Amino acid sequence: MFDGEENKTVKIYGRLIRERLNNVYYKRLYDWCGAHGIALMGHPKDSGDIDEERFFHIPGQDLVFRWVSPENGGTVGVHSVQAKCSSDAARHSGRRRNMNECFGVCSRENIPWYFTADDMKWYIDWLGVRGVNMFVPHAFYYSLAGKRKDERPPDVGPNNIWWRHYKLFSDYIKRVSYIMTDSENCAKTAVLCESGAVPYESVKKLYERQIEFNYLPYSLLNSARAENGRLKIVGYEYKYIIGETTLPIKSIKSADEIDERDFHTSIPEKDLRVSHLIKRGVHMYFIVNEGENDVGVKADMPLSGTPVAMDLWSGEYYKMPSIFKDGRTYIDLSLERRESLLILFDMDGNNEYTAMPEQTVIDGLDFKLIEENSADITKTYAACYEKQAGARNEFLRVKFDEMAECYVNGTFCGASFFNRGFCIGEYLTDGINEIRLVITGNIANKYSNKKIPYGLN
Repeated sequence: MFDGEENKTVKIYGRLIRERLNNVYYKRLYDWCGAHGIALMGHPKDSGDIDEERFFHIPGQDLVFRWVSPENGGTVGVHSVQAKCSSDAARHSGRRRNMNECFGVCSRENIPWYFTADDMKWYIDWLGVRGVNMFVPHAFYYSLAGKRKDERPPDVGPNNIWWRHYKLFSDYIKRVSYIMTDSENCAKTAVLCESGAVPYESVKKLYERQIEFNYLPYSLLNSARAENGRLKIVGYEYKYIIGETTLPIKSIKSADEIDERDFHTSIPEKDLRVSHLIKRGVHMYFIVNEGENDVGVKADMPLSGTPVAMDLWSGEYYKMPSIFKDGRTYIDLSLERRESLLILFDMDGNNEYTAMPEQTVIDGLDFKLIEENSADITKTYAACYEKQAGARNEFLRVKFDEMAECYVNGTFCGASFFNRGFCIGEYLTDGINEIRLVITGNIANKYSNKKIPYGLN
């Protein structure tokens, strides 16, 4: 009967153990905290433990050990469900927030401390576009004395190279959390699931075709209702159901059977992730490039009004060129590697927005290495640039590993972590300008005694 393979008896046994754990452990903690005015937060044991999430006032998960990663993709493996596991549990139980304890032991190549700011941006986007709205970065160490630095690296805060610029990350996390809080996503597809067996392979095409979906546990179907061919639960309304059910709702087997598209691209873009949100009556599309290559496509959405693009990293926003035709708004979408974009629709069209200013791209400067400091893991490069007549909004494009700080004529003008480059136009003067780049290498060079390359590429 118990031969190491899952069978009907083993499934029954597992379900009974899970129910016992939930009722004796999780529920008891949940009830006690609720009675004492405390919000219970944390995470269950496994990434697919979605029923357990109902016993947390703030449902959570724990992204560790590089279970998902840029190099392996964000839709592979049993742990790829965890971000939507917590966010969809929150959606269907009426919780405002859901959290993820992220970045723990997410080092590259099993090298302690080999975690990059580039990776951190990828993980924030991976979590955010799936609905996570409370981030618990792991970890911020008070001290690295003795064996402390080897406990659970990396430190993603004060003991890493980016700490003096961490406000860039905290502001980005704040903005992502804001749009994902007190908003509803516009998913029309529900994927039925059981705790401990949340499907991941069958939803890959949904991600790759930008078809938004929510996981819905079978345990919650008793609180849902079927109405006019739709499944309704706590304000969400699903037209398509993936999974077996006796409810009078259209049940499908895969994304191939979904005949309508909310966010549509002119050519397939498998690495593009999209969440259509409504917050305070405002329609928004949070769009993330989850791949390693730049994305450039035409896209259209079933909305009218003025599309406004907001860069959540910089906080800047501008009016997007668009065409409205046959009930849909068409735009040109361009996202570089590690970039995200928020598109807000001004349905009234009564507000004025400026267009994105044209830029003069500075590329291919002859930078020379003028100083190297192995103790600080830094290399300093210098180049001269003559401001051209008629040039404006100059943007310096450089490729580097791992953190770059830019100075123009001795004035600091920004830090970059994933080849975004620098807007230096306001710092340039007529004539010859000196541009310096200070490139700092990965902290694993110091704490793990590794020789990880860094500098200009």
